[in-house]
Order: sequence, then C-alpha cells, then structure tokens
Amino acid sequence: MNRMSRLTRKFIISLSFVFAAVVLLSLFLNEHFIQRYFLYQEKQEMRRICGLLEDYDGPVDEAAAELQSAEDVVIAWVQSTEDNALLNDRLRESFRNKGISLKKYWLWDQDQQDAMADGRKMRIYNQEGLHYSLLVVYMPVDSYFVAVSKIIPSIDRTMSLINQMTVAVFAGALVIMFLLISVLVQKIISPLRTIGEAAESISALDYKTVEIHTGDELEDLAGAINNMSMKLKEAHESLELKNQQMKELLANVSHDLKTPVALIKAYAGGIKDGLDDGTFLDTIIQQNNRMEKMIERLLDLAKMQRQQAVKKPVDISRRLADLIRDYRLQEECSRVRFGCEAEEGLTVMGDEEAVVMILSNLLSNAVKYTEDKQVFVSLHKAENCVILRVENRVNDPRQIDLQQIWEPFVVAEKSRNKAVSGTGLGLAIVKAAAVQSGFRCECGLENDRIIFTVEFPLQFG
Repeated sequence: MNRMSRLTRKFIISLSFVFAAVVLLSLFLNEHFIQRYFLYQEKQEMRRICGLLEDYDGPVDEAAAELQSAEDVVIAWVQSTEDNALLNDRLRESFRNKGISLKKYWLWDQDQQDAMADGRKMRIYNQEGLHYSLLVVYMPVDSYFVAVSKIIPSIDRTMSLINQMTVAVFAGALVIMFLLISVLVQKIISPLRTIGEAAESISALDYKTVEIHTGDELEDLAGAINNMSMKLKEAHESLELKNQQMKELLANVSHDLKTPVALIKAYAGGIKDGLDDGTFLDTIIQQNNRMEKMIERLLDLAKMQRQQAVKKPVDISRRLADLIRDYRLQEECSRVRFGCEAEEGLTVMGDEEAVVMILSNLLSNAVKYTEDKQVFVSLHKAENCVILRVENRVNDPRQIDLQQIWEPFVVAEKSRNKAVSGTGLGLAIVKAAAVQSGFRCECGLENDRIIFTVEFPLQFG
C-alpha cells in the first residue's frame, strides 16, 4: 500500500476520535446509567402490579394466582401478625413453597411498620453468590400481609459482558472503517490529483482538459475545470489576436503617419528656405488632412465602443440618399457607379450618430474595395425591421476571413494596395455602433461579391 495520503490521515484521525468518544460514552452510560434505569423500570412495573392487586375485587389468593400467571412475579401472602419473627418464618415458608430459595432475606421491624402505615414498602435483597437480586414490595391486603417479588438478574455482570462486547465491536468497526476510508479516499484523491495536474497545466498556459466519470460532485468539478480551461484558452487566443492586431495597428499608424509627418517637415523647411513653388502649403494641408482623418476614425471607434446609445426616430432613407449624393460628388468616387434601390420615408428608432456612422463606413468600405467600380445599395422594410444591404465585387474572395472581418485593424484583403487598404477601422466602427444600438449586422460572400447586411428594428422593448 502506498504511503498514506494527508486526506486519508485526516479522515482516520478524525473518525478515530469520534469512535473513541462514542466508546467511552457507551461504557460510561453502561456503568452509571443503564443499571439505574433498568432498576427504575422494574420498580415502576412492580408498582403497577401492586396497584392491580389492590384494585382486584376478590379474595387475595385468586388475585395472586391470576397476577402470577399474567405477570413475571412471585406473590407470597400470609396471615398478618405483629410478631415480626413469626411473620418472617411464614414469608420464608411461602417463598420456599413457590420454589424461591433465599440466601439473604429478612423483613425488618421498621419495614413492616412502614408497610402497615404507608400501604407499601419496597426492598431489594442481593443474593450473594447467586448472581441475582430479589425485588420485594410489602403491602397489607385485608387480613393478609402480601410480598410481591420479582427476580432481578445481576446487572453488574451483565454490564461487564456488554462493555466487553462493546469494545470488541467498536474495535472491529474501527478496522473496517480504516479499510473503507482508505479505499474511498483513494477514489477521491485520484480524480483530485488529476484535476490538480490539470490546474497546474492551465497555470502554465497549457489549456488541457480532464476525463473524470465518477457520477458525483468530482465529475461536476472536472466539468467546471474543463469549461474554465476552454474559456481561458479562448480568452488567451483572443488576447494574443488583439495584441497582434495592436502591433499591426501600431505598424500601420506609424507607417501612415511617417510619410505625412516627413512631408510636412520637408515642405515646411522648404518654405522657410524660400524654395516654395506655390504648392508647398497645399501639400502640407493635404497631409495634415490625411492625419486628421486617421485620428478621427480612431476616435470614432473608441467612441462607439464606450458610449450609450440615445434612441430616437431617424429618417434612414434620407440619410442614405444624402450620403450617396455626397460620395457621387467626391472626386475620388466620381468613377464609382451606385446602384440604389431604397424605399422612401423609412424611419427607425436608434442613435442617429450610430446610424450615420454605419451607413458612411459601409459605403466607404464598398467604394474603397470595389473591383469593378460598382456599388449596389438596397434599403427596404421587412416584417419587423428595415434591412440595409451593401455589396460590391472583390478581387479574391478566398483571402477574406469572415470570422475576423469585424475586428479592428483587420484589412479585408491582404493583397490590397496599402494606398487604398487603410488601417481596417471602418468595419470595426460599424460593428461597435451596431452593438451599442442593438442592430444586427452580418457579412457574407456570394460568388465574387461581398455583401454586408444590417437590420434596424422598427420597435424596441
């Protein structure tokens, strides 16, 4: 057997103390209480029988014969006399005739007087060497002096045997308990050891799971450990992805800011040195606008992620029409053709800034990535909501990861030219705005076209 485990040792020591306390208590009760309780019960029984004898309506001999037959007692009755010696001789003779041989017996004068005066007198005679005692109740009935007696086994010897048996039984139970606890605790320790090893692995970022089938709380604990391990693994992977995205963001932002900062510095120096040909200030303003736009998009994302939506009626049909008109007027979008099928007069309940942010970023994303310079937009009312659909053709759908497309700093197509790919914040802003406002947004691919769908509920609970 392997070295006793700490849990087994604790169980054994604790239960051994309990067993020892129970044994000592049992011995104490057997020695000091049970004997007295047994004698008390016998006295109560004798009082009941004497009461029946007193209440019997008939001769004493008939009553005595009936009670001796029905109860476990011996009744001696003799003619009453004031001569104590004569009375003792008569009682001894009566007991002898009934088969009771008394080694130690004598009715004292005072006991006789108390019985005559009080109606009853109880006395116990210990028959030394015979291992029993005689419990006798003396009482006068009519002209007779009656002795109702009962044999009481020797309690001392009986209690000694009981105590010996108690110690033997508890000793055997202690051995059995030791064996059972060893087996049961081992069945507990083995799964706990497995769970402990799993916890150690998890703390070392090795997110393993355990297989425990005990059908009890240990199995529930193992299930909780497995669930925790999987969630920690997902959180760790998500954190690593966020860190990677943050690194990409820093790289993108650094790269995008490096060029305009360098240009602004160079052209400002040229102006200072008198080399301006009339275009230096325009270049500085253009590069400054580029940095400002990038910072605004970062601030928009942070704002959408933390602010609470203020819901009110928003004319989404008009907002969409205004944005499409603005894009058509922009020089960089002049070659993009917008196909628009939008119902007029559609109103949704939501945060107006969030609605505009969603429309603007989806249109901007479609314009930036459309492969054939065509963007299709539809807006129509369904049963409970207004559905916006924005789609455009992409170069290589296989390079688009629909699971990651909503994450910040993720560029939809890795093959895209850096000049048009941006920092990947537009769709993250869309997702954050939709979550804050309670809108549902999805993305899918159909052949070589990417389709973004947003559902704006008409009513809110």
